Amino acid sequence: MRAQLARGAVEGVLCERQGRPAAYAFLLRAPEAKSLLLLLYAVEPEMRGSGVGSAFLRTLLERASGAAGLYAEVEKEELAPDAAERRIAFYERLGFSRGEGLYYYLFYRPLADPRHPDAAPAAGAALSRLTGSKISSF
Repeated sequence: MRAQLARGAVEGVLCERQGRPAAYAFLLRAPEAKSLLLLLYAVEPEMRGSGVGSAFLRTLLERASGAAGLYAEVEKEELAPDAAERRIAFYERLGFSRGEGLYYYLFYRPLADPRHPDAAPAAGAALSRLTGSKISSF
């Protein structure tokens, strides 16, 4: 991971709220690919349900506007029965659609999605409404 970060193939992004980590993500940017892969996306347990996760992902979508889309993976229900359903609903609410045929679900969201015209432009405003939230790359 460190080598990929150093080469610029992976970008790490941290979302802080009131000076504390609230969520983080790692995005893979392969030079030959038109889309990005969300390698890891996590929201601190005490921040779940507060809107930080949705606002942070909208911000990531806005920052990735030069890409064609963003892929995200979710374990199938039988592999993660306690979390898969919640994660699936999260990505679907944000305009991702499910791919099939793998041991996990692969979701995709075009970044210029006419069904969700408000997602990217509203990202910064939504995040700023969450008191003290700040985004930084590492």
